[in-house]
Order: sequence, then C-alpha cells, then structure tokens
Amino acid sequence: MLYFRKHIQLFCPHRKFISELMNPFSPHLSSKTNLHLVIPNLFNYLAETDEQLQLPFLNKLFAQSTQQTWQQTEFYSTLFALFGLTVEKNLPAAAISRLIDANDAENQIWLRADPVHLHADRDRVLLFDHSMFDLTQAETDRLINELNTFFVSDALLFTAPTPYRWYLQLPRLPDLTLPPLTELVGRDIHKHMPDGRDKMTWRQRLNEVQMLLHQSPVNLEREQRGELSINSVWFWGLGTLPPVPSPRWVEVWSEDTTAQGLAKLTHIPYAAPSKHLLNSLKSGDYLLTLTTGMKTDWTRWWTDLENVWFKSLHQALQTRQLDTVWIYPGEQRVFRVTRNSIKHWWKWRTSWRDFV
Repeated sequence: MLYFRKHIQLFCPHRKFISELMNPFSPHLSSKTNLHLVIPNLFNYLAETDEQLQLPFLNKLFAQSTQQTWQQTEFYSTLFALFGLTVEKNLPAAAISRLIDANDAENQIWLRADPVHLHADRDRVLLFDHSMFDLTQAETDRLINELNTFFVSDALLFTAPTPYRWYLQLPRLPDLTLPPLTELVGRDIHKHMPDGRDKMTWRQRLNEVQMLLHQSPVNLEREQRGELSINSVWFWGLGTLPPVPSPRWVEVWSEDTTAQGLAKLTHIPYAAPSKHLLNSLKSGDYLLTLTTGMKTDWTRWWTDLENVWFKSLHQALQTRQLDTVWIYPGEQRVFRVTRNSIKHWWKWRTSWRDFV
C-alpha cells in the first residue's frame, strides 16, 4: 500500500485528489471547501414520513454519492470522532456542554442529569425528553433545591443553568457506562440502565430521584394543569474536559450545545445553522448538524430541509462553492458527494427510499 501511494503521488498530476482519496477524513484539506453534514437517525426519521413525500434534491445527493464505512452509529460519538477525540464508553458530553451553559467545567467531574418523563406501558417504561414537555426555570429551580436537600449527605450537587440541561458535579469518577439520552428517547429504559462496577449505587440513586420527584409539589401542580410530570432524570455524559484537539473546522453550525462546546474547546467559531452561511464559504472544512425532537411534524421538517439545505447544498456543488459534501446519517455509513459526481445525471432517479 505504501508503494502504491508513493508511486501514485509521483506520477499522478492530481496529487491532492489522491491524497483525499487515500484519507477522506483528513483534517488538513484546506485547499478545498468541504461540508460535513450530520443528521442523527436520518433514516429512522425518513421512515416516519409520508411515503408520498417528494425529496428530489435529497434523492440526487444520495444517488450521486459514494458510500463509505463510518464506525460511529450515534450522534455524540460521531461528533467526537469528527473533532479527532477518542471515542470511549462514556463521552464527556456533560463537561463539554457545560462550557456553553456555565463556562465552569475545568478541573471538575460532570454528569448530565437531564429531566425526563417516564411512561409505564405494560411491561415497558418509555422515556421522553424535553421535546415532549415545557419546563420553566422557576419550576426547575424548585426541583433542583429538592434534589440537593435530599442528596446533601452524598456530597452530590445538582445545578441547572437551563431548564432542560441539568448537571451533577461529582467528588470522584465512578465506574459507570451510561448511554446518551438521545439514544433512549421514545424507547424502553430497562436494557439501558447504568452499568459498570458502581451500577448498583447509581441505580439506587436513580430510584431515589424518581421517588422524590413523584412526591414533588411541582409535579402535583403540573399534573393538575394536565402537563407531563418531570418524574425522573437521565444520567449520561460522564467525565472531565478532554485535551484540546487540533483545530479542524473553519466554522461549526449547530444548535446542539455539545457540538458548540467542542467548537469552543477548540477555539473555533460556531453559530446556529443558517443557509445564508453558504454564501460566504472559504477553503477548509465546515461542520453542520441538524437535529429534531419527538414532537416534530416529520413531513414539514423534511420539506424544510429539502428547500433550505438539500437544494442549497446541491446548487453549491454545481456552482463550485463546495467541493465535497459528506452526509453522516448514523448506521455506520457516510455518503460522499462531490462537484464532479453530481455531473452523473443518469443516477439522479434513485429514490431516498432505496437507502432507508
């Protein structure tokens, strides 16, 4: 392989293309303009839409792309890998997002303890996140005070700089495996409880949290108003701030606080997604994430993505504003579409349904 690489680089006039081909995820492709688009659970979302939904530009992007293997299957492991950070059993998303919410994450062990609603359904207990309920800061502060009063003897400190992102500051790092909250929304929690050597302690704490919240006056008031109770939290994102990775991105566009926190850790500009940002692209790599919640009107969401993003990205490839677009849908796949591959007009008739 080394012999092959060496001689191609010596005799092929398109050395930069060959270099990209050999290492498509290199962080140093500064001579080209590339956009990496992460839409977690993309195909699951598509499966929720009307079968008659027409997405012609998404069809073209998929049909005129090449598929490559991508080892990560979920959103946060994909983010960490794209930032060049080690993907371990626990990704320290709590410390990363804390950079955005409070900017006091250094030298501390953090755990997200996000408010959720658990719904018993026969032999299952389904988890729903804040996309299914509203919660005020005043209600949050009352619940946090109740938790801190109960756990004061355990030296645990709950804080909530925002109503939907709660944190737990720990005196030591426990041995735990905790799946990200995004992987549990709408699913049964039984197979995803805290694991590891300290699992029994944390499962007990989770039970204590649930009993405390069940009796909280805040939830009694919410139920009287016909609102979902905040009857549990979900522990995830355990760890400390990782080492600062080498800068890769020109800019990061995301509404996710972990993605923003990774950008801040790396001293990279970040902003909420906006199609107007495509008008001022420079050479280098850009990261865009698009996420949604369970209350989403799927057909409308996909129609907006088609009109706002897929059409714009395809046009940017046609006009050479972009050289390459990478699409990360999860499922250990990544789609790579280039300004040259979109010239393969005979491929566009493939439907997005063929990729689900």
